[in-house]
Amino acid sequence: MINNRDRMRNSNRYSSRSRLSSGRCRNVCFGIGSFLLIAALLFFAGLVVEVKKTKTVEKFNKEVAPDPNSFPIGHVLHKATNNDTDRKFRVLYIMTTLAEYDSGTRGTNKGGDRLQNVVIPTLRDSIGSMKDLGWHVDLVLILGYEKLAPERLQLIYDAVRIDRIEVWEDAVPYFYSDRNKKEDPNKKQIALAYHGLSRQHRYVIKDKLADYDFFVAFEDDMRVTESHVLNFLELSSMIETLGYQAEHNLHNLDQPTQAINPSLPRDP
Repeated sequence: MINNRDRMRNSNRYSSRSRLSSGRCRNVCFGIGSFLLIAALLFFAGLVVEVKKTKTVEKFNKEVAPDPNSFPIGHVLHKATNNDTDRKFRVLYIMTTLAEYDSGTRGTNKGGDRLQNVVIPTLRDSIGSMKDLGWHVDLVLILGYEKLAPERLQLIYDAVRIDRIEVWEDAVPYFYSDRNKKEDPNKKQIALAYHGLSRQHRYVIKDKLADYDFFVAFEDDMRVTESHVLNFLELSSMIETLGYQAEHNLHNLDQPTQAINPSLPRDP
């Protein structure tokens, strides 16, 4: 027989288990509730941030951000990609060429006609591609030799569709050479700096800076077409716009800056 003492003992045991189970249940419920509350707070916080971001972007797009064409580089790009017969895109193509005939160094054939074999084909491809887009292109030749004969200059006019050609003859600068420093360390002599010919375009650009929209300055064996100019302007315009956005802390990462006219044909 089970006496009263045993019944009370069993009853206390069952009640202890019941209290333990209910306590665990409350802890689990509290944990789930806390998790749901934190998740809800994070959701609403993210929603508020997204709303603020959207309002900021709308404000940037509608009120703050100017037209990319109003930036200096963006304006030049707009002019290059829109054929306006009244205000053509003006380019000054500057080419430096050291010799009229090859000297036989650097893999060339001594006595080869560099003007006809290298200079004219490069100018024809480069300037021709720019003229195809309706650009106005003038040419400045910076020569490392004394004289370009009139008949040789006429070869360029006949082969290249060019509006105007200026020639800077005998343009190699001087410098103080220290080749004899072993004999006399304190003695220097004035010599021709053939390596400095490629820097002479700076003086041309300084004199004509206000007359052109864009300057191309390269050596005689470097082909630079309208595609290179447009790619440079498009990328520069993007950087210019992104710089403005970064300065005003209004950059829109969801809508990256687009090229004004990416559909223009490109040479390979």
